[in-house]
Amino acid sequence: MEKKKIRDIKARDIQDYIVLNSKSIKTMHALKPGINSIFKYAYVAEYIESNPIDRLDLPKDTRTKESVAKLKQKFFTLDEFNLLIKQMRFDTSNDETHRKIDLIEFLFWTGLRIGEALALNWSDVDLLNGIISITKSWDTKRQRLGNVKTIDSIREIDVNSHCLNIVQNFKKYNSEFIFVTEKRKQINYISLSQFLKYESAKTQLFGKNPDYFSLHMLRHSHITYLVNKGVPEK
Repeated sequence: MEKKKIRDIKARDIQDYIVLNSKSIKTMHALKPGINSIFKYAYVAEYIESNPIDRLDLPKDTRTKESVAKLKQKFFTLDEFNLLIKQMRFDTSNDETHRKIDLIEFLFWTGLRIGEALALNWSDVDLLNGIISITKSWDTKRQRLGNVKTIDSIREIDVNSHCLNIVQNFKKYNSEFIFVTEKRKQINYISLSQFLKYESAKTQLFGKNPDYFSLHMLRHSHITYLVNKGVPEK
């Protein structure tokens, strides 16, 4: 798209941009809220006289009620997740169980795969600048370090102070890796997944079946949270 002043951008320009930068109808509808927030601000600030987003004519999202219901099983909303964590914390006074809950929170707020989190060691974390480097993954079957899923999975991410506090909670275990137990072994993937299902069942989140829950669901939840905040899906 050519450079234009915001007051000169028409609905057709935005529609062409969304269609050209989307691989699916789902992506089109995911892009729209983020772009809308920009033009909504411009309208409120009186830079433009109307919001061109209101005139978009995107293809209809043809997902059925059944497919939408199935999709909702694959992620937690922020309210659901906060309720779940509150229940988990209430149910335990055991320090090691609290560390499991810490890891569950960390996965939600960073979007890391469980293998990427279990592979983190202290040299991967820049506590001063709040940056974490992901360069490897923990093979939960072979119990050893391996490669990340794809070349694009090698990345650096910014993390908030809450995630940094979570990381600090594991320092006392004095291990090369971060997310370990008191015995300095990586937190067990299967037991953590079972713990998530068990606690979710007790929390009884409306419309959710804990039988479908998995640790990878936390990654879906992170991405959904960002999309709802207007972050472009790509």
